[in-house]
Amino acid sequence: MTDTDTGHKGRTADRDFTKFNKMHQEIADYVNANSGLDALTPNQVKAVLLLRADFANSEDQKQIRETRKQEREAEAKQYEGLDPEDVKVLKAAKRAKENADKMEARAAEALARAAELRSANEASGEDLAAAVGNAQGEGERRRIRRGSA
Repeated sequence: MTDTDTGHKGRTADRDFTKFNKMHQEIADYVNANSGLDALTPNQVKAVLLLRADFANSEDQKQIRETRKQEREAEAKQYEGLDPEDVKVLKAAKRAKENADKMEARAAEALARAAELRSANEASGEDLAAAVGNAQGEGERRRIRRGSA
């Protein structure tokens, strides 16, 4: 047992991601067979397993966890002293409001996209009419000769 990069006692991490062991291969095979995603290599499995702790201990992740903790504490204070059933009702109402806001935003985006498509369609019709007019020589009539040869 030795100290690792994270300061914890444990096996030294072999951070050469060009090499992998049998377990990494087995995990990659299992994921590839059952996920339906792009193929995962044993090297990627090794990288994820070894770098997960580094990621969890990064300053960014620590800050995110602290922010979430503060949000949970603020929410707990908001519902302090209420009956559990009342808390459930208030949380359900909050979720419903958030979902309604999301749906309203999606509807606004869809309407904007529809208006954009309509205006593009109308513009393309005008462009087509202009192109036909140009092809016909802007009002010049072409003479079709009929006659015997």
